[in-house]
Amino acid sequence: MDDKTSTGSKFDIGYFYDSNQVAVKHGRAHICHLGTSSIKIAQQLHVVIKEESPSLLNVLVSHWPSQLQTIAKDFRNKCSIGLRGFVETLMTDKKQVILMGDYNDEPYAHSLFKNMSATNDRDLVLSEPDYWLYNPYWKTLSARVPFSIDEQQHDFGTCYSKAGNRNTLSAFDQIIFSGDFLSSGPWYLEESATGVVLTDKIRAAIMNNKHCFDHMPVIGYIRKREATHVSV
Repeated sequence: MDDKTSTGSKFDIGYFYDSNQVAVKHGRAHICHLGTSSIKIAQQLHVVIKEESPSLLNVLVSHWPSQLQTIAKDFRNKCSIGLRGFVETLMTDKKQVILMGDYNDEPYAHSLFKNMSATNDRDLVLSEPDYWLYNPYWKTLSARVPFSIDEQQHDFGTCYSKAGNRNTLSAFDQIIFSGDFLSSGPWYLEESATGVVLTDKIRAAIMNNKHCFDHMPVIGYIRKREATHVSV
């Protein structure tokens, strides 16, 4: 999805999919402005799941500015406010929405928790699913395996850093769901199958300076109430 902003900045997002299961149409590219800078908020995909009664999901994919940029916090704040506004229009029309990407912010950051109203509090989401978003990636902030003298490797987060001046692993990569994935929507979140893909091979590659990637894959799993399922 190589859309460009008015200043020529190019989105760096791509996707692949199983055409036997879904049809995908490229929707809007969302851009906002901060001074003379054009900021890439998200790109929209209309994902139609092929079944007897086809289902439409709105997927909004983002790659927000890196924390290495001095003004990046302002950019991410602007991105989140703009994205929240668009999400609200979709939820008002009773459309199921999935947000995903490298937000370069932790789940508890102001941009995601406050501006996007993306929480890990299921009771809160269920109390007002037309407003709150559910972010299951808060759970990646803590280790899945307790510390022991025999196992000292980290297994939390999604992004590895060698900087030495912040957490070695940060939870920048997230998949966030509109509240109806927990309540009355035709598709619901299967959280037990949603999380980070961290195998020994991936861990070794990320730690190896010969490789040029530092993010782990994340997976989201949704299931149709009639028992159809799909991974994103």
